[in-house]
Amino acid sequence: MSLNIIGILQILIASQCLFFAFYLLSGRHRKFLRNKIVAAQMIITALIMIMNWISVLDNQIPNLNLVLGLTIGPLIYLFTKSLVHKNFKITFSDKLNFLPFIILLPTIFTDFIAVWIYAALIFISITLYDILSFKELANYERLSNQADSNTDRLKLGWFKKMLSLILLILFVNITSFMIQNYYGKLTFPIDVILLFALLLLFINSIVFQALKHPDIFIDIDDDKIKSLAALDNTTHTGNKELAELFEKIESIMKKDKPYLNPDFLITDLAKLLKEPYKLVSQAINRNSNLNFSEYVNRFRIEEIKQKMKSPEYSSKPLLELMYENGFNTKSNFNRAFKKFTSFTPSQYKKEISNRT
Repeated sequence: MSLNIIGILQILIASQCLFFAFYLLSGRHRKFLRNKIVAAQMIITALIMIMNWISVLDNQIPNLNLVLGLTIGPLIYLFTKSLVHKNFKITFSDKLNFLPFIILLPTIFTDFIAVWIYAALIFISITLYDILSFKELANYERLSNQADSNTDRLKLGWFKKMLSLILLILFVNITSFMIQNYYGKLTFPIDVILLFALLLLFINSIVFQALKHPDIFIDIDDDKIKSLAALDNTTHTGNKELAELFEKIESIMKKDKPYLNPDFLITDLAKLLKEPYKLVSQAINRNSNLNFSEYVNRFRIEEIKQKMKSPEYSSKPLLELMYENGFNTKSNFNRAFKKFTSFTPSQYKKEISNRT
């Protein structure tokens, strides 16, 4: 029974991986490097499943799985970089990440290296690149908060969950490896079943994201986020100059209401002020103790609060108010509203109704 369950899971994983790889490499999807990276990951996962079958049928055939796992970590990291950098291109240094796989590939035809050494190298590799991917995402989020007024689309929370799931799969894999090598194969190998079930969940989650948010696997247009890293190298200006610049910022925000544009960026504000956007960022940070995203959202929330109190807008749905006043996602709207009012939008609207 256990063999049947494992076999079914392997068939499902391999078939879904190959189907999704075909989807990503066909039509208009194939021109994007990001899709090619994911497709490569899917094909390698399918190969790992196929090699499992082959090794069961004929243990004389060299087990490619001993080194295939060394490509998983680098591909995860490349995919992460392709998500946060629109114009990402694979460089020579990126290719060097696959050097361990290339070096060790010939060794699978010999008995020179013990199986546990291959396994340890794969576990270390995947863990290392998973951590690097988390750092890449964290750095991008930190910088994007300084430049974009609507950052939900950049947070890629779904991918963080995928990275966490990879670590969970890795933990289960290590446990499974230890059980099989030190205690022998169990009559009912629940560890192997759990491993393949988690892997199937991982593949299905990626497919689900592709169907729910096709733009993730087509192209993310983040051209508007320009030179974010340069913000960290801003030359500090005196407090008096920054205070004066902040007064100009406040004047423009109150008079022109540029925050009503959901795609409003710090570079747009800098153009209105005719000042370097690095100084604009400094002025906001120093004088409001908020990053750019929080600062803009505070104006949006105040605008919505005033409209909620007005008879002209009181009957308007909250979502309509949200879109009209610069927010483009409900989660960002709810989070900002709670931050600046301590109420959810619906609670605040109800509180106003009770007063009138």
